[in-house]
Amino acid sequence: MTASTLSLPADDLLRLVRDIFVDELSRSRRSTFSASESTAWMPETSVRESGIGLDSLERFTIANRLNETFHLYRSGVEDNLLRAKTLGDTVEVIHAGLAKSAEEISFYSGGSTGTPHVVSHTATDLLSEVQELLQLFPDRRRVIVTVPVHHIYGFLFGVLLPREMGVPAIDAQYSFLSGDRRPRTGDLVVSIPFLWEKLRASMSRWDAGVMGSSSTAPLSEETAGGVCRAGVERLIEVYGSSETAGVGWRDRCGSIDQFTLFSRWEREGDTALRTGERTVNLPDWISWHDDRRFLPMGRRDAVVQVGGVNVDLDELRDTILSAVPEAQDCALRLGPDERIRAFLVISEQTPDEQEIAARLKNRFPSVALPRSITIGSVLPRSSAGKIADW
Repeated sequence: MTASTLSLPADDLLRLVRDIFVDELSRSRRSTFSASESTAWMPETSVRESGIGLDSLERFTIANRLNETFHLYRSGVEDNLLRAKTLGDTVEVIHAGLAKSAEEISFYSGGSTGTPHVVSHTATDLLSEVQELLQLFPDRRRVIVTVPVHHIYGFLFGVLLPREMGVPAIDAQYSFLSGDRRPRTGDLVVSIPFLWEKLRASMSRWDAGVMGSSSTAPLSEETAGGVCRAGVERLIEVYGSSETAGVGWRDRCGSIDQFTLFSRWEREGDTALRTGERTVNLPDWISWHDDRRFLPMGRRDAVVQVGGVNVDLDELRDTILSAVPEAQDCALRLGPDERIRAFLVISEQTPDEQEIAARLKNRFPSVALPRSITIGSVLPRSSAGKIADW
C-alpha cells in the first residue's frame, strides 16, 4: 500500500466481502440466517442457488453495497458484480476496480434498527491512523481478530494494521480463542467490550506478552481491570465512530484515565473536532482535561450496544409501535443480561406478549429483538416522573 491508496490483496478482500455478505443477509433473512455459516465460505463458494443462494434482490443489494464500499463506479467495473458466480469472482471484480482507483473506502454506519448511511474515508487518513497505532503495539507477531472487518474498527485493526505490521491476521470470529487461535506471546487480540468480558474465563491459558485492543463501546472498569489482572500486557481502548474513525486512545492497564487525541484531530468546541477542513460532531458529551486529553461522558443520542451491535432505541421504539398499532406507548431499556426489555402500553390485553414477540421476530436482527415484553396500562414511573425499571 502506498501513502494514498488501499491496495488490498485477495485474502483481505475475501474477508471484507464475506463480512459484507453476512451483514446484508442478516438484514434480509433475519432469524433464518446464521452468521456462523460463513466460516465454511471459500473463494469457490457459489453465490447462486447451489451455494449461498442469493435471490435477485439480495444479489443486487449486495452488489450495490460493494459498489458503494469500494467506489467501483469510478473504475467502471460495477456491472461485473452482478455477473459473479462465486465469492472468488466477486473478489476479482473488486480487485480490478481497486487497481484503477483505491483512494477512498466507505463504511455503513448504524442501521441495526433503521436505514444505515454511508460514511467515506480517504486512504490517506486511515493509513495515517494506522501509523500511530503501530507505535502502540510494537513487536507483534500475529493479530487475532474477533470482530467483523467491514466495520471501520475491524478494518483498521484487522486488515490495515496487520498488513502494515507484516504479520498474519487470524480470523477468530465465532471462537473462544482455543487451538491455533489461542493467544501467544507477541499477539494482539482485537475485540470489543462484550467479548472481552466473555473471554476473561479463558485467559488463564494465554501466554504472557499478549496485547489487546477494544472499541465500539465503553469498556467497564470491571472488565478492563479483570483483563489486565489476567496478564494482558497492554489493553488499548480506542474511542471513535464510523464517521470519525479513531479519535483517541488510552491504555486501560496504565495509570492515565483520559483518552489522548490522535494527532490528526484538533478540539473544536466541547463536542466537535476538526481535521484539516473537516469538522465532525461527536456522539457523546465530552469532559476535556486539556485540548489533547478527554473523557466521554455518555451518549447524546439513544444508541446502546447489545452483543457488540449498536441499537438505536428511538428507531426500535418507532418500529415496535408500527408493528403493534394497538400500543399507545412503548419504553425500552437494557436488562441486567444486556438484552433489550420492552414495556408496551395497551389498554386491553390484546395482543398478548407471545403474539407481539411473533410480530417482531423478523422485523430486525436478533440482537435488537426484545427478550422480555411486558404489557401494562401505563408506563412505570418513579416518584420523580422518570421511566422506572420493570
